[in-house]
Amino acid sequence: MRSQARAFRQIAHGHPRSTMLVVSRQLHTTAGLLPVERALATLRSAGFDGADAVRMVRVFIAFVVGSLLREVGVTPAFAPVQGGPATAGGADAALFPEVGSLAGLLGQCDHEAEFGFGVELLLRAMEVHPRRRQGTR
Repeated sequence: MRSQARAFRQIAHGHPRSTMLVVSRQLHTTAGLLPVERALATLRSAGFDGADAVRMVRVFIAFVVGSLLREVGVTPAFAPVQGGPATAGGADAALFPEVGSLAGLLGQCDHEAEFGFGVELLLRAMEVHPRRRQGTR
């Protein structure tokens, strides 16, 4: 799953103008279904039943697509405007103490590191999923 997620991201980076086209279309072609087939096969061989494998593929796709959209600036990055009064864009520090205290971190984003963190977090959740068949890897 890790290599599949990274491969999809690498392809998107290699063809950035096609990213929006790919992520906004239904997967009904052989080329579109092949990565889904591979992901499902990987999850099934790791001990997940069909329903959980489908759910996990959807979660992975949502994460990868969301990350890519954030990288190209289509979705919010949760990054406050730098230099705004109080915290982000004039947000009241009394109402948003966490945003204020973490504004420096929110204002920066290493997309590669964030992507790696998210993939590893999802993989760890999959490893400890309670319905995974024991003895599979």
